[in-house]
Amino acid sequence: MSRIHAVLIILALIPGIAIVPLAAQPAPVAPIPEGVEPPVLPLQNDPGMAPPRGPSLPTPPSDLVLPLPGTPLVEVPIQPSGVPPASSPRPAPVPTPPPVVPPSTVGPRPDVPLAPSLPPNQPEPTEVEIRPAAPTTPEPSSRREREPLPVITSGMPGAASTNRVTPSVSIETVGPETVPIGKDAVYEIVVRNTGLVPVSAVRVEEELPHGARYLGGEPLAEVSLNTLRWPLGELSPGSEKRLKVIVKPAGDVDHRSTPRVSFTAATTQTLKITRPKLAASFDGPEAVLINDEAAFTIQVRNDGTGPASKVKIHVALPPGLKHPMQRDGSPVEAELPILAAGETRSVTLKTTATQPGPQTCELTVMGESCTAVTAKATVIVQKPMLEAKLISPGKAMVRGEPVFTLEVTNPGNAATPNVQAAASFPDGLEYVSASDNGNYEPGSRTVTWNLGAVPAGGKKSLSLKLRAAVAGKIEVRAVAASPLKVEDKPLEVRSAALVQVEGVPAVGFEIVNLDNPAEVGKEVTYEIRILNQGTCPLTNVRVGAALSDGLTITSVSAPMQHTLTGQQVTFEAIPRLAVKADLVIRLKARSSVAGDLRCKVQVSCDNLKQPVFKEESTVFFQP
Repeated sequence: MSRIHAVLIILALIPGIAIVPLAAQPAPVAPIPEGVEPPVLPLQNDPGMAPPRGPSLPTPPSDLVLPLPGTPLVEVPIQPSGVPPASSPRPAPVPTPPPVVPPSTVGPRPDVPLAPSLPPNQPEPTEVEIRPAAPTTPEPSSRREREPLPVITSGMPGAASTNRVTPSVSIETVGPETVPIGKDAVYEIVVRNTGLVPVSAVRVEEELPHGARYLGGEPLAEVSLNTLRWPLGELSPGSEKRLKVIVKPAGDVDHRSTPRVSFTAATTQTLKITRPKLAASFDGPEAVLINDEAAFTIQVRNDGTGPASKVKIHVALPPGLKHPMQRDGSPVEAELPILAAGETRSVTLKTTATQPGPQTCELTVMGESCTAVTAKATVIVQKPMLEAKLISPGKAMVRGEPVFTLEVTNPGNAATPNVQAAASFPDGLEYVSASDNGNYEPGSRTVTWNLGAVPAGGKKSLSLKLRAAVAGKIEVRAVAASPLKVEDKPLEVRSAALVQVEGVPAVGFEIVNLDNPAEVGKEVTYEIRILNQGTCPLTNVRVGAALSDGLTITSVSAPMQHTLTGQQVTFEAIPRLAVKADLVIRLKARSSVAGDLRCKVQVSCDNLKQPVFKEESTVFFQP
């Protein structure tokens, strides 16, 4: 017994037809000259069949029997109705889908420095160079030349697997190789569904050779003229039908069995629709100092069922945050070429805080076939500030005690730590006291205060009492400082105030006659002494003297120029007479008559509203 494909049986029974193995395609055969008998090639059977025979077939034994059930069969693939059986002897193998590679291991990743590591189970933020957004006004296509976008590549996912379903039905005959003449031929037709989908309206037909007669079988065939028909209905995947056929061959002519099968097949293929779904989070610091870095972490994930392509990250920055590549307040962008389903990517956005107050960034993430998502992040840009103002009483009298006030304020939105203040004054002022535990250093004539932290919007007032020793304009200076650096410089502010110290004018002068009484004709001396007894200098001091009739001025001694007119003498003004300074003038005169004669002196200056008069009496007598 052996399995023989129906087609091979037919071809083997026709003289002059060469038989080729099933697995090979027939090669072109050169024409055979007339009169030359074509050679018979050995038959290449499937495993389990009889070994190849020689050029001629021996006479089959008379006791040849049908194969037992379960004998291996030669399968002949059958195409659906309407498809020529010679187009493809076997069904095309279903390709194995490529293995799905995890997204995290596919595709090139950018060689960029990473931001500080996140807590466990969190994706690492990727620091990327984010570029400014393209202008919204389109340029002509001929001039639209854009630089390559800085992107982050997450890797291309594996190619989609092939979902291929093909119906396949095979038909084979199982029977003896030879049948003795005059004996009945018994064989089986086996129809099997070798595909993955059910087939319906399965029908097997066999046309008997001329002269052959159908004797029966199981199941019985429908006989029409010389054609046998078996309607088999539906075959599920992997099932088979066996048709037993008993025929009476026609005489000594070889019996050819040529069954054929037809069926109706339908395939169902499910195409899974995938859809990406973007989600984003936007996190940053709660507060930063002005001119410091404000770094934000943007996490973009794909919660959908398919990859998201051309994912664009768009960030609109507020006026108080600047990006190095930003131009004229334009937004900044970055792009992720692909984001696999379930994948999360992190991008670090680094900005510089340039303006105090709350600054809100607006994030928009969009991609192809994706709904755009938005998020916001707000950071408080803190700017500690310091201001100092020294307030003077304006005016003070000599020996008075003016009080200066130093106001230290913080108009910023963050506390200014470790604030210290100091005030210094020159000669002419003397230290009396200071508030808030001020420490006085006599060597530098400076008072210092340690104020600690001044809160945002806070104010501290310090007082300093001094004593005025001299008149004039005197300047007091103050400074407030903190070691905190803003714009790479410690906080420090200065202030100064002037005080006008005024003195009290007081003039003391006297006239003394050293020779009273005196003889007529003898010379006498009048001494005029002027003293600044006030607390301020005297300016434009003017002196004039006049003698009574009978007295004649003989000489004048004074530190300034004078003019003598008869019995009067006038002196040039003295520009300034300091406090405690004095002025001495001596006049010599001679009397020509006896009696009580006088010397009158007038003193005036800018500090006095009215002149001061004095006179000295001298008694002259005749000897």
